[in-house]
Amino acid sequence: MGREELIEYLLKLSEGKLFLINQLLTLTQQQSEGLESEESDILNEIIEQKQNIMDRIDVLDKEFVSKYDLLKGEFLIDNVETMQTDDKNSMRLLQDKIREIQVLTGKIQQIDNSNIERLKKNMELVKNELKKVKFGRKIAQGYGNNKVTDGISIFVDKKQ
Repeated sequence: MGREELIEYLLKLSEGKLFLINQLLTLTQQQSEGLESEESDILNEIIEQKQNIMDRIDVLDKEFVSKYDLLKGEFLIDNVETMQTDDKNSMRLLQDKIREIQVLTGKIQQIDNSNIERLKKNMELVKNELKKVKFGRKIAQGYGNNKVTDGISIFVDKKQ
């Protein structure tokens, strides 16, 4: 595989990753909406889909790194300016794709961080509600422990 083919292959890998990153962004936005509606089935499905996409991205990343290292090692591409015009243009396209991927990844991270904060707040609310329920049960049990003998009440009035 020559330099041009390697660069072209890296571009295709980047385009594939960009496609997957866009899907991941859409799912992350849907996850955010799902948190509003608190539909756990939908949230679980989205999480599974996101994990599937991230696994596919990992495969692309490994392939990209190995081919990029090969390109740098065999063809000594440390400086884009010293390349031929066609290769230079292809490398610039590749760099643009990488920047676009980084921007989208940053957006996904921001939404994920916001989702995590919302989940933490929701968990705190649920914990507080559970504490109230447990406290209410203790009170109810406390009243339930008073034994009444055969349902008869005795009132004693002492005159002085």
